[in-house]
Amino acid sequence: MSAQPSQNPESESRFDRDVTSRIKGTPFTKTHRILENRSNTERVIGTITFRKVLGPLSKFQGHRILGVDGLTEATFGCDSHLFAALSRPDGTDAQVAGWLTQNRGSGSIHIHMDAGQLVLEARMNYGRLVLKPGEKLSTDAWVLASHPAGPHGLEAYANLIASTYKVRLPKAPSGFCSWYSSPHGGASDERANAELASFAGKHLKAYGFDTILTDDQWQGPSVTKGGIMGSGPTGNFTRHDPQGPYPSGMTANAANLASNGLKAGLWFMPFSWDPRDPLFANHADWFVKKPDGSNYEVLWAGWCVDMTRSDTRAFLAETVKRITHDWGYRYLKPDAMWTGLAALCTYPGSQFVDDHFGNAVFTDKYATNLDAYRAGIKTMRTAAAPGTYIAACNVAQNFRSMGGALGLVDAMRIGPDTGANWGDILPNFHLGSRLYFFNHRVWHNDPDCLMLRSPLTLQQARTFASWVAISGSLNLVSEWLPGLPDDRIECIKRSMPNVGIAATPLDVFEHSPARIWELKRGHRHVVGLFNFDEAKPAGVAISLKRLGYSAPGDVVYQLDYWSQKVSVVVGGELSATLPPCGTSVLSLRAVNEHPQLFGSSRHITQQFVDVVSESFDSATSKLTLELDVVANDPLKVTLLRRTLSGLSKLSGYQFSVVDVPAQVQVSYVEQGDVYRFSLMSTVNVRVTLECSFAR
Repeated sequence: MSAQPSQNPESESRFDRDVTSRIKGTPFTKTHRILENRSNTERVIGTITFRKVLGPLSKFQGHRILGVDGLTEATFGCDSHLFAALSRPDGTDAQVAGWLTQNRGSGSIHIHMDAGQLVLEARMNYGRLVLKPGEKLSTDAWVLASHPAGPHGLEAYANLIASTYKVRLPKAPSGFCSWYSSPHGGASDERANAELASFAGKHLKAYGFDTILTDDQWQGPSVTKGGIMGSGPTGNFTRHDPQGPYPSGMTANAANLASNGLKAGLWFMPFSWDPRDPLFANHADWFVKKPDGSNYEVLWAGWCVDMTRSDTRAFLAETVKRITHDWGYRYLKPDAMWTGLAALCTYPGSQFVDDHFGNAVFTDKYATNLDAYRAGIKTMRTAAAPGTYIAACNVAQNFRSMGGALGLVDAMRIGPDTGANWGDILPNFHLGSRLYFFNHRVWHNDPDCLMLRSPLTLQQARTFASWVAISGSLNLVSEWLPGLPDDRIECIKRSMPNVGIAATPLDVFEHSPARIWELKRGHRHVVGLFNFDEAKPAGVAISLKRLGYSAPGDVVYQLDYWSQKVSVVVGGELSATLPPCGTSVLSLRAVNEHPQLFGSSRHITQQFVDVVSESFDSATSKLTLELDVVANDPLKVTLLRRTLSGLSKLSGYQFSVVDVPAQVQVSYVEQGDVYRFSLMSTVNVRVTLECSFAR
């Protein structure tokens, strides 16, 4: 079996034409190409290229480019999968380019110098796209926009993708992944999972912990590894290993988790199976081939199944139905996603490389690599039980898998494997910065697991937990929770649940990884300052003006989450000198005409999780708060009493609960410019707190 190109895959037809239009209500223009084959033979297309001159290089001196491969000077250019953005370091004067769709091809953006001009090329690599005689086809589309603020321009780009694919994301889960746990790593085992579920149900569920994911090594016995697989996983995902960690079966494990009020999650590889397994004795044709007719085998993951075939899709659907409907798993972690593309493994680099894309041979010769990949993901999605959360893994294996999954998954692993040391965690912050704008728009960004145990220091654990919380990233901890020290358990409690929105890294065109993350919803405003350097302290600063305040007109107060220190922002600049691996998560409030809620202790984001509502009645001078209180966990609430006319004076307070028999205790102390309230309840309860102030 072999590919049979009839002509140069890069060839163009004089009948091809580009179509450009402006997308209403956005700053973006959209361009696609109409390809035609007016010959009487098949036309084979590999890569198509769109070229745009951005302007003389002198115009972009000092500008920087952000892409999948990182942050570079404009003069260095870039080669990036899916998107690239050009901006001044302060985020102004930006150009944002990216592929809007990747339905049939793998898109990339390239910026380089040519004769004193800065040139952008948008390339779409189809691998091998075959047009039949007389066929006409519209390509995937790419978009380009000028934007006054680069970070927000990238967010607008992601919103456009989400709108195009009609993305409707579910609530982001929080919980545990077994893989890195010590002890009980890998897939863990049924006895350890029972102990873990009992612990989590009692101590963490009230904080948003809702899922336990069983990782690799649960599956049926594998055939001896060979070829170029190396140490990668293999096995039969249609059954468990009766001699393995779950002798009672996977249904029993899911049922045990459910009895503790937790969702069961399961790792598997949907597109990579072992043709030597007796399961495939009569199905050699189910596997993607190389041009020489041999099976398409890739590093680590093994052999790629051919998703252009209806019988392989039926087999995958049956497997997914068994896992989700029959066994009861409602969280899937499909690994080795790129094998659905039948492409080479490029792990762990993020650079754009020549991976000989398109050298695979599918049963359906008119299907592209992306056709196969998306057909496989759609099959998995359709077969899964209603409400199943799909957390794809992982783009670092080949970044082409990122764009190909647009609109089809709930979460995407955005970086390589992590570990319980700062060097292994650091890539999370880099990839989280570069791909922040997809988070809570296109999917939930999964930076791999939250790690907290020694040798990580408490400072490092708090910084990692703080970044996960404020960035809105998916939060699955991989630690043996029953044996974790209380101060590390506290990091879990304060970083769950997911806040449901994504922060913006305001300095993403200045620092890599970004050090200033802004989370804003209405008048609630939190800024996380980070120093990711393991060896040196760092000064981190941003002007109040960039944060939306009219300094020096505004008097702005800051409340640090971890230290609970309250102070006035001076010099028109939010700043901190942070120790190595340090953080300061600050709630900000500008003084106005009445007292205000300033912060709370329940969650690192201060107010974004536990504060249901806040209102002030000027007629009665009453501040009313609705607060969710976790049982036996003192909720500390800080009120800013400083107003434009001076310090307000609390004249009294009252509280109430609805339809819940609870013993609630409320007290407060006055500390300078703030009041500190403490609320304690015997059960999980919503408390209405009314604070009256002297007029």
